Amino acid sequence: MKRSTRLLFNLFIPFILTVICNSLFGQTEPRTSEVEKPTGTIYFLSNRDGNFEVYSMDATGSEQKNLTNHPNLDYWVSYNQLNGLIYFYSNRHGNNDIYYMNKNSLNPRMKPNNEASNTNPQISPDGLTILFQSDWNRSSGEIYSMNIQTNETTRLTDNEVSEDVAAWSPDGKTIVYSKDARDPKNKQEEEDRDYEIFTMNADGTNEKQLTQFNGFVSGSCFSPDGTKIAVYGRVEDGYLDLFVMNANGSDIENITHDSLEQYSPSWSPDGKWLAYTGGDKSNYDIWIVHLKTGQRIRLTTEAKRDETPVWVK
Repeated sequence: MKRSTRLLFNLFIPFILTVICNSLFGQTEPRTSEVEKPTGTIYFLSNRDGNFEVYSMDATGSEQKNLTNHPNLDYWVSYNQLNGLIYFYSNRHGNNDIYYMNKNSLNPRMKPNNEASNTNPQISPDGLTILFQSDWNRSSGEIYSMNIQTNETTRLTDNEVSEDVAAWSPDGKTIVYSKDARDPKNKQEEEDRDYEIFTMNADGTNEKQLTQFNGFVSGSCFSPDGTKIAVYGRVEDGYLDLFVMNANGSDIENITHDSLEQYSPSWSPDGKWLAYTGGDKSNYDIWIVHLKTGQRIRLTTEAKRDETPVWVK
């Protein structure tokens, strides 16, 4: 064999073997150069300063900042892309109610103003309507929508079971949420509830069940293009994992599948990543995972609880 031929042979053999191994076994540690750098802002919750507050950071984990800085609990985040307002709920006036502020505001304001517990605000894509959960008319809680200009409120669900965490589709026509799928007459214990993912029209009509987890699944959110839904659910070994499925509930895929608990997914604006809460009973942090390669990056490292990220441009 000529020297030049032997040199080419020696160069290509390792490359060919690498391609074969990756094809057979998968590449468990993708090179950083293969993954786009994450961009945007991530809002999240942390109790690192004593109680839960709303924080912000960029998508690489830098410039972490406490935005609310209040002695009472501040929880949940929804961001209005049109005017930069941040929505959350707090018990700073006695009962849970919904507040909004801009990232530089020192005086958050409140809506709606009633005597119920109002939680989990979600702003519509056009910035005009807010979804929230409330025990206003029923102790189990229902999903409501409210026009943020007129305060006109519409009750979207009316049943004896519990709903959890409603979110909008990108076009504002569909709402995805989790609900106890059992017969309301079933009087099993709280921990035996069968939460599944449902969708309904924005006016509360045409409810459809998407999943059959037979346990617990929640945290549903549409991808930026509306074709996928990310959720978290409890698997057979008892851990919480992240899943992605088609918008009609088909082709569900476990994204994390390990011994850590993962919950509260949030899509990156480009739809290539998910931010989420990950950890165990000793500590929870904000992570991101690249959906194509599976690469995971831990963004927070505080010895406290960081959770519930919301990723925006």
